[in-house]
Amino acid sequence: MSGTTVVSIIITQEKLICINLGDSRLTLFKYDNGIYFSKNLSREHKPIELDEYNRIILKGGVIKKCFDEKNKKFFGPERVWLKD
Repeated sequence: MSGTTVVSIIITQEKLICINLGDSRLTLFKYDNGIYFSKNLSREHKPIELDEYNRIILKGGVIKKCFDEKNKKFFGPERVWLKD
């Protein structure tokens, strides 16, 4: 009823190709001479981001929080749902 996420990488001798869907992110970590470095190789596709929000709505998706039928309250972050 709600989405899923995936992050994949393909490493060749010349390139590193990153593919991600959903609110996942690939971060590269490196340890060099006692210092840790990190670099984001992708970004999270969260529905609260304006470009993602617009893309989802234009494709007929719905963005809303989960609803707790028992307590009659919305909870958690906004998620992407099927229209019906």
